[in-house]
Amino acid sequence: MNRPSGNLLDTLYGCMERQQWYREYAQEEGLYSLNWVGSASVNDSPAHHADLMLDRLHLTAEKRAAVSGSDAWMRTIRDALDREGVLVMVIAALRRASTRRRYAALQRQ
Repeated sequence: MNRPSGNLLDTLYGCMERQQWYREYAQEEGLYSLNWVGSASVNDSPAHHADLMLDRLHLTAEKRAAVSGSDAWMRTIRDALDREGVLVMVIAALRRASTRRRYAALQRQ
């Protein structure tokens, strides 16, 4: 396996720093622990836990149908996670790279 790029490592280290900051902030502010964090096992069905998360976040098929576009749906998911007390990090560089790959794939079709 090749060594990760410097950009990827910078991104990962930045996320780790934000996560540590949030952990300290949550402790100082007396924020509660989320009882479902760490409840999954590698032996569990990913689909089962996805369904549990959708239910916990009140994200239904009807809500998805009412939201137009994937960007709006991602905002809906981020807002639901934020209301649960989850730190949500959005990394613009990764989003742009993902979008570029998707558009390139569409153009090849």
